[in-house]
Amino acid sequence: MRLLNFVSNNLNGPIDIRYGTLPDVELNRNKIFSNLDLDQNNLIKLNVQNKSEVLFLINENRDEWQKHMGVWQRGNGLKCDAIITNIKNLILECNPGDCGIYTLFHNNYNLMAMVHSGRQGSIEKILKKTIEKMAKYVKVDIKDFTKQLCVDMSPAIKGKNYIIDYLILDRFEITNWMDFLGCESLDLIDYPNSSKVKLVFSEVNKKIKFDFIGFNKKLLLNLGVDETNIKISEICTYEHKDFPSYYKYLKGLDNDGRFMVLSSMIDK
Repeated sequence: MRLLNFVSNNLNGPIDIRYGTLPDVELNRNKIFSNLDLDQNNLIKLNVQNKSEVLFLINENRDEWQKHMGVWQRGNGLKCDAIITNIKNLILECNPGDCGIYTLFHNNYNLMAMVHSGRQGSIEKILKKTIEKMAKYVKVDIKDFTKQLCVDMSPAIKGKNYIIDYLILDRFEITNWMDFLGCESLDLIDYPNSSKVKLVFSEVNKKIKFDFIGFNKKLLLNLGVDETNIKISEICTYEHKDFPSYYKYLKGLDNDGRFMVLSSMIDK
């Protein structure tokens, strides 16, 4: 059993019909799958929700998800932000613009997950939630499970370029995030009858630099994942000319677009 990971870029052409004509997108996708020797009929696409919902795709619930196989058009995938599966040769796809796509793979248990974790997913610790569910599924203590868990993260926007005006966190999570906000002094604005607070920079004209990649790496290490098993792409989507970036698009610096991340447990 081996894990296949693939990441497209602008050189592959548009892979989403929002950013290209249907014939061009179909041609680009067909080329990618053909070059990888993959069957698009075995594809399940994540239709991300930013709600940190984790789904299982296993033989026991095949009736619930099989109708989504081979369907890649936007809005027709499975509505979730993470998928866990033990199905060999099933291909998982997600199309980020700046968010991190994490592929989790445990060879001992033939178990894989694809996790979409950007701003909201990182705040809600969807990586931790997914790993806990994986360990529970194979009935193993999480510290034992993570010892040989491998994690691969796609290109994403780096903290130095992910600049935001404010951040909403649970009050009890502020300490955990302070090393990943690019600042030492923040003002807190309370929400009535809630543990949530709004964080803004104390100094005028300064903004938060949101390093969700660094936060997630620390989260993985705290869960017991070996650092040598964590592979984080060095590519920043905001800086790299060959990758689309939603944040760059919002600033008027580039056209909007998405790239493709594919993962599959291959037994051939």
